[in-house]
Amino acid sequence: MSTQFKNHPVAACFASLMIGLLILPGCTSTKMIIPHNDPNSVDYQVNGLQGLRYSQDVEFGPYVANNIFWWWTGEIRNGNSELTMNTYARIFEFTLEQSKDVIWDVRCQLESNRKDFEEILVGVKSGNRSYLKCDMKAADGSGRVASMHLIKSNNRQMAGRIGFGSDMMEVKGSSTGSFLGGKTRTSGYHIRLNQELVSAVDVLKNGAVWFDASISNDHKDLLSASAMALLLHNEIIAMK
Repeated sequence: MSTQFKNHPVAACFASLMIGLLILPGCTSTKMIIPHNDPNSVDYQVNGLQGLRYSQDVEFGPYVANNIFWWWTGEIRNGNSELTMNTYARIFEFTLEQSKDVIWDVRCQLESNRKDFEEILVGVKSGNRSYLKCDMKAADGSGRVASMHLIKSNNRQMAGRIGFGSDMMEVKGSSTGSFLGGKTRTSGYHIRLNQELVSAVDVLKNGAVWFDASISNDHKDLLSASAMALLLHNEIIAMK
């Protein structure tokens, strides 16, 4: 670049703008997942998620997921057309314990309708979708059940509901990605009951789980099972 060009104010401005545009796609933004400095809260770090192996335990606070198993249910190829999607499915299950007592038996299934395997790990192309469905059964013989159903489509993060008796909780994913619409990945989830934030799950790094300390023990146990399912889902689906 000549000295004359560098000293010209318009040219210098243009050069700075071009450099900024080159750098910007690499910049990322992350929404806050775990509330900080909230006096009415309790949060736990997750252990055992990194390097997860078949049947390995994962725990946070007093909650432990054991008997963790997963398997592919196969791949369905719907023709060779460029416009045709392929469907992949994976199932995983675990039991959730608190102080050695099993409180929930959980079974989840994820299906994805997409063109390429890698698209489920990051953003999906327009028109593609995937979903996660988890059924939870109380292990105390009470017959209580709960379910979680999340859907992801058109490069948006997973969102959906947790149903438990008459309660319906909203689950919404957050993402980290470039400002210019580059590839994104899930950073965590917020769970709300009656529009109030009651739990948050951070799936980045080693993971973390947060609760509103005022919720009932039944709700905390349910949200622990839901949080564990979300943590395992993000870890297992990333495996090849």
